[in-house]
Amino acid sequence: MRMPGNGSTKNIMSKFNEWILFITNYNKATHKITLYYHYFEVLKAISLKFWWIFAPAMGIIAFLPSLNVYFSGEDFIFIYFAYSGKPFYEVSQNLFYRPLPNLLWQFDYHLWGLSAGGYHLTNIILHALNVFLIQILVFNISRNKSKSLLAAFLFAIQPLHTEPVIWLAGRPDLLATLFFLIALITGLYYFRNKSWPYYLISIFSFATSLICKESVIGLPFFFFFCVVTYYKDTFRVSKLSFMF
Repeated sequence: MRMPGNGSTKNIMSKFNEWILFITNYNKATHKITLYYHYFEVLKAISLKFWWIFAPAMGIIAFLPSLNVYFSGEDFIFIYFAYSGKPFYEVSQNLFYRPLPNLLWQFDYHLWGLSAGGYHLTNIILHALNVFLIQILVFNISRNKSKSLLAAFLFAIQPLHTEPVIWLAGRPDLLATLFFLIALITGLYYFRNKSWPYYLISIFSFATSLICKESVIGLPFFFFFCVVTYYKDTFRVSKLSFMF
């Protein structure tokens, strides 16, 4: 009987070592996947327990580096507007009537002077409040913490928000969004419960959002869309008679 030569023995040992290495790497990979899954479950449990603050915190963390950014572009126009002491209710840039953003610019100037980080901090806080309101809005519609948390988290880290958050001149967008969301949330609550204080808050917030940025004029149509889409089982045209 012919015995295998040295070459055959080496090939067998090489294949054997490859299998041992594959099994070892497979076990390591499986262990890592299990470990990462465990971390994910812990993070999920923590985020659901503190669901109301997790997404806003992520929004703050995402834009913290902007505290080191200086003024740019049109920022200097609004800084001069605040520095010169012009009344906040005057038309800015001879184009827009946005008294609330002007008032906040003046507040920032008196608080921070020419320290750009303070102005960026105000924008980050406004962004975090908007994230929180998105979370409340989605939860009121879906009654699901996971869905509202996911929606708010995606809103918090959305790259499209880089301009209004980091570019200080984009502050009207943040303020208009803030009052837009308050008006929408309280309007939907009034539609379901007919609580008049929420109706008045909704109307007041809508009016306030209009003096932040004009583009929120479409809120009534968006409100109608939400009612028809998410409350179609209880929707009646007569229920909207007091809203418009």
